[in-house]
Amino acid sequence: MISHSKIPGRTFATLVFCLSLSLATTTVYAEENGITVIGSGTVDARPDVAVVSGSISAEAELADDAITKFEAKKRSVLDAIKELGIKMLVIEESGVSINAATLDAQAAQMAAMRGEVPPDLGPKISVSEALDIRLTGINDMEHSALMKMIASILNTGNDAGLEVGPPAMNMIDIMRGGKQASSLASFKISDTDDLERIAYERAMKDAKEAGQRLAELAGAELGKIVSVSQELSDVEPGASSSSAYVALLMGAGSSPDGNDQFTSQTFQNISITVNLRVKFEMN
Repeated sequence: MISHSKIPGRTFATLVFCLSLSLATTTVYAEENGITVIGSGTVDARPDVAVVSGSISAEAELADDAITKFEAKKRSVLDAIKELGIKMLVIEESGVSINAATLDAQAAQMAAMRGEVPPDLGPKISVSEALDIRLTGINDMEHSALMKMIASILNTGNDAGLEVGPPAMNMIDIMRGGKQASSLASFKISDTDDLERIAYERAMKDAKEAGQRLAELAGAELGKIVSVSQELSDVEPGASSSSAYVALLMGAGSSPDGNDQFTSQTFQNISITVNLRVKFEMN
């Protein structure tokens, strides 16, 4: 805290009162050797990528049969989606997995909810793969046009055998309080490097302005920056580590999380927020 020996009682009381008015949106900490403020910087941007998630799976008692069924279904799905002729469409494959399947997942969940023993359907081989169907460059599209495009992908994929939507949660996760995922499409910002840089710069500017006002109210001069760190919170997905700040200001390198994609379940602006804790000397 700022030492009371350096700031008279009346001045300190006036300072605190003024800060409550002028820095209502900025967190300020008074310290013996200076002050620490938390500056905030936010950038809003429209998503540029839409992602429709789905999966392809097939089961059989024999591995060869399961693989054959899976490959035929995958070929049908990919051909059907490509025939839509959407130039901005990209299909990302996650890789095939082969597992032993002795239970029907949906039947097992329903039986568990009724307190029954899940039916054993005998040993089977399951072959599956998750797919992400991505639409790029959507930030300039009209909502109605984008929704129609997504609807055509969903309908076509479903008719061809694509299991649309994220994987179903198992009963254990649901009983632990998890929520069943239901969104069929998500919207993302694919490259946040430049946006994060702007948010960092705005956060530092906000911190400097807050520190300057505080110094003026205290009848002192704002000194040099002693330290900078980042305040992390749950509302800052993909926030960069504070160690990247100097590199960002100097134009060297990029955020460690620069490839992270800020995501929303709705097609609207996404906010990228950075909060910096900045300590200044007081002269």
